[in-house]
Amino acid sequence: MATNGVRLHRLAAGKRVELKVAAELIAYGLDVYTPYVDTLGIDLVVRVSGPGGPHYYDIQIKSAQTPGFNGIYRTALESHSSRYLLVLAYFFPNQTEEYYYLTKEQVLGLLPAASDGHGNLAFNKAHRDRFKTQGIAALAHALTTGAL
Repeated sequence: MATNGVRLHRLAAGKRVELKVAAELIAYGLDVYTPYVDTLGIDLVVRVSGPGGPHYYDIQIKSAQTPGFNGIYRTALESHSSRYLLVLAYFFPNQTEEYYYLTKEQVLGLLPAASDGHGNLAFNKAHRDRFKTQGIAALAHALTTGAL
């Protein structure tokens, strides 16, 4: 990923995307927390006030310049709570960054039944078109209105 003409290391690029998503969600008035470690595939935790007390959502963020293996594993995903959300960020040369959020159920629906060991969520142009209304603003709205 290039930023201001500088090519970032993939880990630095990933952290940049995590911070950008966190900043966007904070701008929408959400409480956002970052874990100290990322052993469970959770990059952000969002706290939302709701009936009966607060609700917490685990958010994993994946970024890519091109579609390919992305480290999303069915077996790992199945162990997450129903409040797991995936944010995908795509970067194409000379285009605006694209962000999409998917619920756990949506991700499971896209994953094949068996994993080949690489993490194999296919999220191609047809999928980007299908989920084009599920951007960061829509995620913030869904979280603040209780739609998730």
